[in-house]
Amino acid sequence: NMYSAWSETEAERCDLPKYLFPNASKLLVEVRDASELAELSSLISYEDVHLELAHGVAIVTTSNATKENAFKRMAYLSDAHISETAAFGDDIGDIEMLKCAGLGFCTLNGHPMAKKYADKVIDSNDDEGVIKAIKEYFI
Repeated sequence: NMYSAWSETEAERCDLPKYLFPNASKLLVEVRDASELAELSSLISYEDVHLELAHGVAIVTTSNATKENAFKRMAYLSDAHISETAAFGDDIGDIEMLKCAGLGFCTLNGHPMAKKYADKVIDSNDDEGVIKAIKEYFI
């Protein structure tokens, strides 16, 4: 189960408008088909919202709460030029981060679109792909 790691995450089933947006920074909403995604989009009246769909879950955050922005901020805080960075990702939500990194890695079992934007496709994590890549490229 891909969500087994979330078993300890605080969560609540609720009416979506209750949490848009002052009380939550990220919402995960199960979406079974395109009509439900359209319905979800119609409930969101804020301009500063980012909506991402991955594995049947719509992820709703503020527009600035993206992996790309967090990655750029981490590079800035580390005094690293973005060309000197590396990112590892395997899903659609990682594409912008992979594109902006100096070197973007995607696992072999990652989403085809993420692999398209990665500089290097590495072994899956089941085969310790990230560890192998770190050893090969950075140690």
